[in-house]
Amino acid sequence: MKRSATQTLFDTPSNPKLPLAEQVRPHSLDEMLPPCGISPHLWKNICNPKIALQSMILWGPPGSGKTTLARAIGKTRDVLFKELSAVNAGVREVRDLVKETRQGTPPLLLFLDEVHRFNRTQQDILLPLIEEGRIIFIGATTENPSFALSPALLSRCGLIRLAGFDDEALTHILSSVLCSLEKTIPENLQAALIHSAQGDARLLLRTLERYLSMEDENISSSAELLSEQSHIHYDRSGDHHFDSISAFIKSMRSGDTTQALYYGLRMIEAGEDPLYVLRRMIIFASEDIGNAQPQALMIANQALEAYKFLGLPEGKIAITQAICFLSTAPKSRASYNALRNAEKFIKSHPNIPIMSELTNSPIRESPEDKARIEKAAATLNSQTFYCPEDSGYEARLPK
Repeated sequence: MKRSATQTLFDTPSNPKLPLAEQVRPHSLDEMLPPCGISPHLWKNICNPKIALQSMILWGPPGSGKTTLARAIGKTRDVLFKELSAVNAGVREVRDLVKETRQGTPPLLLFLDEVHRFNRTQQDILLPLIEEGRIIFIGATTENPSFALSPALLSRCGLIRLAGFDDEALTHILSSVLCSLEKTIPENLQAALIHSAQGDARLLLRTLERYLSMEDENISSSAELLSEQSHIHYDRSGDHHFDSISAFIKSMRSGDTTQALYYGLRMIEAGEDPLYVLRRMIIFASEDIGNAQPQALMIANQALEAYKFLGLPEGKIAITQAICFLSTAPKSRASYNALRNAEKFIKSHPNIPIMSELTNSPIRESPEDKARIEKAAATLNSQTFYCPEDSGYEARLPK
């Protein structure tokens, strides 16, 4: 849904004691921009009060409009809207709300923010309430529902994935807020604010609020302000952690040094333990490079030792060198495949006897025992676990 540059989304803020993002939060669906990621057809259905409201999970990054959307739905529909946060509420609070709802009143719409903070047992309390129609449930989460929420809860809710706001939407939000406040800021600062927000409307407004509070002070530069507000979206135990390490490994695997450096070093800048990154690099050196470049494992281990000796920030130099080497090295998974092939064979043939010429025993078997052992060992001798690939050093090995 497009809006003109002059169209105002917000009324004049009425409570200056609240944070600016809360002051200007839209109160109805008509006032808000459709969150990015929601199709026009889905948005039309959400806004249509004649279409029955179903339980749903809102999944998106911080500042993508999940809470605003849930509250606006509550004001638009004929429901009894109640809001809880899983940060400080539990099963008892949910049960108390349900008990307070009288029969014959509008249906209870329960909005549970940060729903991923409920463990699986706590999530189970919601199942019969949704199943029996005692509540309409809206949960909001920044974590991947496939990992953070139980399959039973997901099966009872529609999943709506919100993306961060694009630059066009952030521009509308910023212009509308400035218009409501009767304020102006330089165009270059507006562009910088939008860029630094990285799709997070709350961060955009928080940074704007800080800038406006400093108008009467001697602010040295907008760059100084934005550097204070800059941050990296990352969670060492959540989606950002797993998505980032996946992107890092896949970038090295494809030989994209630029992306590998970006994702690897960004994790460290965001507070990830460099030892975790280095451990994954050592695994990668054997699993994805192997004997195509035998030095890869040594380089990765040397980077680990260099980091332990140097610490940060100097240790990042050795880490960077190793990332570049691993990314550009020829790749072969032949050694890794050999491991898997050998493990599979051992599980199905765990007790093949050892032939006498391979043992350290001076005692020799009888001809009958030797024939039996040789027959059993023939099964092993017929196997080929390691198949060198035509890549790097491994191409010179006998096939």
